[in-house]
Amino acid sequence: MDADTTKALKAELDGDLITTHRYFRYRYLEGRTVINQANRIFGFDGWGYQIAGPIEMKSFEVVDKNTGEKRTAHAYNVAVTVTVKDALPRTDIGFCTVSDQTADGHDTAMKGAVTDALKRALRTFGNQFGNCLYDKDWQPEGEEQPAPAQHRNGQPAPARGGQDRIGKDAGKVATSAQSKKIERLGKADFGSEWPEKRDEAIDGLRKNCDDKSGPITRREADLIIGRLEKRAEERKAGIEDEVDFQ
Repeated sequence: MDADTTKALKAELDGDLITTHRYFRYRYLEGRTVINQANRIFGFDGWGYQIAGPIEMKSFEVVDKNTGEKRTAHAYNVAVTVTVKDALPRTDIGFCTVSDQTADGHDTAMKGAVTDALKRALRTFGNQFGNCLYDKDWQPEGEEQPAPAQHRNGQPAPARGGQDRIGKDAGKVATSAQSKKIERLGKADFGSEWPEKRDEAIDGLRKNCDDKSGPITRREADLIIGRLEKRAEERKAGIEDEVDFQ
């Protein structure tokens, strides 16, 4: 591998290339981004990839934590090998669940597994392909940590949780009506994946709320409902999240 390529791989990852998931809040590089990065660093004719083995579909049982209802879910996994000029080949495995039990849903999941494997294989070339994102403390050059919350008088806000929660309903557990509305909106948004992803989705939707380890409060429930309703409005308007595979 020549000196220019090595230098490019060692450079700091451009923060503008990073995407943050809107609701789960993890950082990742999109599939198109890593392909653009590979073309830029290795050259259009300096790298390639191929599927290493069969694309396999897995079936597994998922249990709804609330109702105990069981259902069968499906996912695809595949291995992809990346070859780069003057470098050893890199192989990794990708995985993607089927969110919609239709031909298009299975087609999307198969392609998602390939994209996932490609991203993971390229990640072994270092930070330019997102390896630094696995360090939770890493920040792009020049990006500052968000300032701590403050009251209107300029003094630091008290830590969230316990007696510092503000509002008459802040410390009270969510009502039955709120819980049912979250379930209804969640199922409408996430479809068949809701029972499997419910806890992860709720944690993502509770960002900036009170202590996530405790029961959902009424205040938190209102915030979660608001975010789910906003997603529903955007979906009706044709604004959909781009599928990402990490």
